[in-house]
Order: sequence, then structure tokens, then C-alpha cells
Amino acid sequence: MNFEKDAQLYKTVRKSDSRLTNKLVNLLELPKGSVVADIGAGIGNYSVELHNCGYKVIAIEPCHAMVSQCENTNIKWIKSYAEQIELPNAIADGAIVINAIHHFHNVEKAIVEIYRIMKSGTLLIFTFDPKVLKKVWLYDYWEILLDYADKMYLPIADIVLCIESIFNNKVEEIVFELPSDFKDAFFTSFWRNPFLLLNENARQGNSTYTSMENEYAENGLKKMYDELLNGIWADKYSSILNLSSYDVGCRLLRCKKNK
Repeated sequence: MNFEKDAQLYKTVRKSDSRLTNKLVNLLELPKGSVVADIGAGIGNYSVELHNCGYKVIAIEPCHAMVSQCENTNIKWIKSYAEQIELPNAIADGAIVINAIHHFHNVEKAIVEIYRIMKSGTLLIFTFDPKVLKKVWLYDYWEILLDYADKMYLPIADIVLCIESIFNNKVEEIVFELPSDFKDAFFTSFWRNPFLLLNENARQGNSTYTSMENEYAENGLKKMYDELLNGIWADKYSSILNLSSYDVGCRLLRCKKNK
């Protein structure tokens, strides 16, 4: 995905969701007024939410077009890659990485940098377990994305090992079942609402979808649309139709930096 070109779409379809925000606040366990670094902040959707919860937020994001979408002037922006954050040591009380670690060039270097800028407190990483992710029905229509998932998402065990070796502390893995009406419209958020994928903006606001060649992507979309119209889709995936939340592989990894 060309983030410089498509940043405005993120503002339209990648809205923050209060249920994830509340989970972040609960897991951070920080008093109001604490400094939280948001690494790979994108358009700052969760930076703004944490600011509204009473935190001082430093958003780290290398893409100028993404940064320009944030209208909240209370967020301090640092134009840096995760692997080389232009901040002094021990400046943040906690740190979050929300659906961004799969875009990092070098996860180990990024974790070292996050450790460096933290005083103590909690690191929270929201990512996906590729083993669970690949079981979601969307991959039935775009099988090539199975390779994309393996390429982009490190196994959870590998990320955990990396964090534990740098933080010298245990990582807690927390399953985050995705609500059927989740506001942050990344690819698997459509698990119970396939008709929403017929919206071009929803598709183009997803790096997963835009990673495919246009013809291949359109063929899968046509197959899904036909099966939605003739009832095949509902028959194939009837087991999830009445669920209010579902495990699509979302994981929160929490680790504390000791003083």
C-alpha cells in the first residue's frame, strides 16, 4: 500500500474503537498525565483517544501524509521510523504499537528503541497471530493472502521471545475477540459484515487487500458477491452469523519494563 497516497482513506475507514481504547487503558495501568509513546501511530486515531483519556501522547510515525490527517494539536508528533526513534532515553511512561509491527523493517531494532525511550511501565503491542488469522473465511476468496499473512506477520512466539530477551521480563499474551461492529475497519474486521467490503473505500483503506493484483482481487470480490446473493455465503459460514465477537487472531502482548 502507498501510505503517502492513500492516507486520507485511513481517516475515513480506520477509525478508533472505544472498546480497544478501554482495553489499552486498563492494561497500561498508568495514572492520568503519564506520557505514552504511540509507535507507528498512522493517522493518530488511538493517539487521540489516549489523549482524550488524560494521557500525554507522543506519536511516532514516518509517513508525513499520515501525520497530516491528524487535526488534534495536543498530540506531539515525531517523524521517525520505529527502528530509529528521534527521542531521548527514558522519556515515556508506557508505549503502544497498534496494528503496526508488521510494517516495521526490523522488529528487534524497533523493540530495542522502544525499550530505550521508556522509563518503566508497560509496552502493549496489538497484532495478529497468523495461525489463527489464516482461518478466517476471507482467505477462502483470496488464497494468495495466506502467503501475505506468513510474509507480514511474525509468529507470536517469535515476537514474544524478542520482547522477553530485550525487556528481561515475561510477556503476557491476551486474546482480543473482535466485535462484529468494530469501527477500525482493517481487513478481518469484516468477518461478519462481508457486504461492507463492496465499498471501494473500505477495500482501499486496507494494505492487506491492496497487496493483491487488481484482477485477482476483483475476481475474489465477484465470487464473494455472487455467493452472498445466492445464499451460499450464509450457508458456508452460518456458525458465525449470530456471534457478537469472534477470534480473528487479534492479540495484545503486554510486557513491563522494570525500574
